[in-house]
Amino acid sequence: MLKNILKISAVAGLGFLASCGKKYETTPTGLKYLFYEDKEGEKAKLDDLLMINFEMVALNKGKDTVLKNTWKEGQPVPIVVQKSTFKGSLEEGLMMLSAGDSVSFQVNADSLFQKTFGAMRPPFVDSASLISFRMKVVKIQSREEYTKEQQKSMEEKMSAQKLIDDKLIQDYVTKNNLQVQSTGSGLFYIITKPGKGDNASPGKMVSVNYTGMLLDGTVFDSSTGRAPIEFQLGMGQVIPGWDEGLALLNTGAKAKLIIPSRLGYGPMQMSEKIPANSILLFDVELVKFK
Repeated sequence: MLKNILKISAVAGLGFLASCGKKYETTPTGLKYLFYEDKEGEKAKLDDLLMINFEMVALNKGKDTVLKNTWKEGQPVPIVVQKSTFKGSLEEGLMMLSAGDSVSFQVNADSLFQKTFGAMRPPFVDSASLISFRMKVVKIQSREEYTKEQQKSMEEKMSAQKLIDDKLIQDYVTKNNLQVQSTGSGLFYIITKPGKGDNASPGKMVSVNYTGMLLDGTVFDSSTGRAPIEFQLGMGQVIPGWDEGLALLNTGAKAKLIIPSRLGYGPMQMSEKIPANSILLFDVELVKFK
């Protein structure tokens, strides 16, 4: 995860936090550190996940350059404690920390970029310079604790979004005087043209024409002018709303699918035309299946 730290937004000339008269100390391996707050508590260990706010600064001669500042970005980031990649590494410093600590580390720039980040040192960072990390540890968790917390947070957000989606869909149905059917998952649909034969079933290769829209009518994708899309139904190759909705159709059938965000792309923004938590409308035609 340390490789994900570097998202450079170079801002020159920003002064770094004053040490309030304190001086940096140095570990036997050469890592420079200065504690502003040194809380009592269990130290981080390998594979622990630290939730940290930090400012990363290249200490060039005469001009410091801010490479990243999570305080300005508005939220801390998770960093997994890994094995040290070189003597005096940042990983070594992370294992000195407890929850609530505030600290600065200074790490050799060349070693940090090449051995920890696995990347070339930016040309505006001097070869002999140090990279300074000012950090505040929000909390320390095991990977399992972090995963459970993220899952719980996601479930809470999806539960709240479900209420929003249901209200928006009901308003849309009422406004457009639609006679819809629904499934237990929350998918709404209208069979606009019956087909023939048995319905498609999971595992079948289906061929589908479609037009996808948002509730406001914005078209974000369509197969019009192209060959129908083909995929294996029920195998997770498309969004859940498609896997479920197309299994309601038989050959030649057409339908309108109203897909809540939880059966679409959820909290992910898929493109400029598909914001996060979008309810999706699809006019679909099941051309054939085999």
